[in-house]
Amino acid sequence: VTFTPLVDQLPCLGGLEVSLMSLPQHADVGISIPPGIDLMSLPGAHTLLRLALWKFVAPLMVYPAKMTVPIMENSGIEPTSTGMIKLSVLGGRGFAARAKLAGSGAGAARNERRATTMNGGVDFKSSFPKMPLGGLNSLVASRYLVQLHTRESRKITLASKSSDAPTWDETHHFLTNPDACLTATVMTTNLKELGRCEIPLRRLVADDRARKTTLLHIPLGDPEPYLVPLPVPKKPVSYTRVTQEELDALAEDHEMALEKHALELATLRVNALDAATRPRPLADVPVITCELEFTPLGLEEKTSSSNDAKPDSASESASEEEGDDADERRGILTVFVTRGVRVLSEATNGETRPCATATCAGQTYTTEAPLEKTKNPIWDEEFLFFNVAPSETLRLDVRDGNAKGEFLGGFDLDVREVAANKELSEMFRLTGVSNAAHVFLKARFAYMS
Repeated sequence: VTFTPLVDQLPCLGGLEVSLMSLPQHADVGISIPPGIDLMSLPGAHTLLRLALWKFVAPLMVYPAKMTVPIMENSGIEPTSTGMIKLSVLGGRGFAARAKLAGSGAGAARNERRATTMNGGVDFKSSFPKMPLGGLNSLVASRYLVQLHTRESRKITLASKSSDAPTWDETHHFLTNPDACLTATVMTTNLKELGRCEIPLRRLVADDRARKTTLLHIPLGDPEPYLVPLPVPKKPVSYTRVTQEELDALAEDHEMALEKHALELATLRVNALDAATRPRPLADVPVITCELEFTPLGLEEKTSSSNDAKPDSASESASEEEGDDADERRGILTVFVTRGVRVLSEATNGETRPCATATCAGQTYTTEAPLEKTKNPIWDEEFLFFNVAPSETLRLDVRDGNAKGEFLGGFDLDVREVAANKELSEMFRLTGVSNAAHVFLKARFAYMS
């Protein structure tokens, strides 16, 4: 018995997994028919029982198979993903208006009233002169962050910007399901939330939207409406004299309050989706422009066409191999690019500013180049590749300065080898160069449910 997963919410035990090391040597069940005949006493009954256990129970409960018993809802983990979205963040506009969002909404007014009350009814803000125009301009010109996520467990922060019309040109992948929302927030560099938008993904990840691109203009409005807490149940007037009718009325009121809260939040999200899918973005609010492409998980569709003529044995075996590759399960490849050893320029045999570029399944990531020239760079960066088939190949190239600099070596890693071992940690020699350069890399592969 294994308690897994462990989560950060009480009771902290998401569920447990139960498995048998082997089938029991002796098994018996009490089955009888009138007038009290024990069926297990019949010849061959125990043999049939062991056969049934081997046929039906062993594949489900004999290790490494296991039966999962949830303790918390959904075992305390995120809902199962049904697909992946590829989000290409192009740029934005109107980010100077974020200063208005920071001081708007019920939350800001409540904070002002709370501060006035704590100061003995004296509003110290009114006792100081108003911020001059130059101070407001400095606020607008300060840097900000944009964060995107579909799951609380994985949030992506875009490069910090300071302009009114930023350009990112970043591509990220997120696991999703029809009930998920794409949440975008704009924050100050000290993580104070200024604007927020939650886009429901049900219409964007429908079956007819598979591998189709949708242009979104995501408006970042006041975050306060999205952050309204769930209503709490009302307490009875007196616990000593409470009646069942009063408890039922309180429960009904709480249920109606929850339904009202869910309806208001759903309406807010649907309106945000309608605004994001309009051809022209909204004015007077920060807007993020991006392209969203949905890829369902599971089996890939076969692209081979049928021919009237019967193929020969060679082409038939080739088509079977293609079918196997198309039908194979896909997963998430996690790559840790740690460091390089003796990475030198092939032309000058001198030190450079090496950076590593990893490519797999049409996704590319590049590490930061060190600030100073070195032959032993330390990167310590982690990359996630989604929707990767075991038949794919991870390509890693090392170049000087950036992804287009002088070629310093590279190597290929078969994902099937990583999937077979679950995790791989090795020092790989860079090919294509004459020096003995190496890169230390760790890779982990996990199939997507």
